[in-house]
Amino acid sequence: MRNKIGSLVVYGTAPWRSALPVLRLLGPAEQLGLSVIFGNEGPEVDPTRVFNADLVVIQRDFPRFALSFGQILANARKQQVPVIYEIDDLLLELPEGHVSYSDLRVMHLPMIWAMVEADAITVSTPYLQERLRIFNPNTWLLPNYLNDQLWSFRLPQKNSLQDDPIVIGYMGGRTHAADLLCVQPALERILDIYAGRVKLCFWGAEPPSELRSHALVDWTPLDLQDYAEFAQYFVSQRCDIFISPLINDRFNQAKSAIKFLEYSALGVAGVYSRIMPYEAIIEDGKNGLLASDVDEWVLCLQKLIDNPDFRLEVGRSAQQAVQQGHLLSQNVKLWETAYQEAWDLVRERDQDYLERISVISRAAQQMQDSFFQLEREKVANSEGLLLKSAELEEVYQSQSWRLAKMIQQFRSRLASLVGKRA
Repeated sequence: MRNKIGSLVVYGTAPWRSALPVLRLLGPAEQLGLSVIFGNEGPEVDPTRVFNADLVVIQRDFPRFALSFGQILANARKQQVPVIYEIDDLLLELPEGHVSYSDLRVMHLPMIWAMVEADAITVSTPYLQERLRIFNPNTWLLPNYLNDQLWSFRLPQKNSLQDDPIVIGYMGGRTHAADLLCVQPALERILDIYAGRVKLCFWGAEPPSELRSHALVDWTPLDLQDYAEFAQYFVSQRCDIFISPLINDRFNQAKSAIKFLEYSALGVAGVYSRIMPYEAIIEDGKNGLLASDVDEWVLCLQKLIDNPDFRLEVGRSAQQAVQQGHLLSQNVKLWETAYQEAWDLVRERDQDYLERISVISRAAQQMQDSFFQLEREKVANSEGLLLKSAELEEVYQSQSWRLAKMIQQFRSRLASLVGKRA
């Protein structure tokens, strides 16, 4: 093991102060006292910053910049520093209806390349860890925690139907449109049952159009890129019951329960989909309620609406659960351990390794360019739509996976030199 790590260089595509980098990289680094070097600003990439760091972290879809990513890998090997690929979503299995499906599916090959060639992968959930181990056995679990340097806790409060309307709230991004649709019928029924006594509030994601026009539905679009500013804003909002619907598919099963942690900072009871991320942390009826269909959603919401004392106790239990084991300050040593152990995986490379990296980099870039070209042709030539779509699928299904297998073969040839995590 090398000397204690003091700095890391990070490469990613999200704004650096937004939720994802702060949750997964910057927050832990700050609490550990590590110096963070930003290796890029959007597509402007500086691969030479690798030479100033003790560790390289590549996040999510950054490998879309294939040529730059190849140079980063080459520099890291020259410098003999470990490379970690960090991802918190099952982006290889986005459902077709997801708003990012078309954009991200052409990034699969570069992401697979990153998974295979990294010294280790870090992920946020056990399910995601299980799915990605096929690409790299050194896939380590670093769960999402509530950053208690950014989030304050608010005492749970009790409201009743005799006071102001009960507020049912949802907070999330535009990628959750399909999830909101699945709970829409339950929310419509609640609005009918409690006519004038229940109000819906949405922060961020736009509610379905059928709800949007209702007099007791409020929508606040949010454009707070800074996660610290968002935490300060959100903890001041008034809400009596939170909801977090998720469609039960592989992509959502790989998600973390971060929404439960953030909701619970406000001391507010919530109803959550009966799906893996929430089943792992919620004791149904104690620190939250779980629902799997429209009827269950209605019953759970009614139970919380009609029983303010029960609602208060659930909110209090949820907040205590977060405080007792899900704060970043309590768990940040996991990042320190992972980063230090990454040094055990730094490998001696055979002499033609850097040239292979260059070849793969160019091939990945060419593959990605071909995807974009076919997409452009498909849009421009409506008469050839079916043909172009078939060509695109053929490229996606065959050449990309052949190249992925080639990369895996390269990794196998070096397997005897790869350290295994104990």
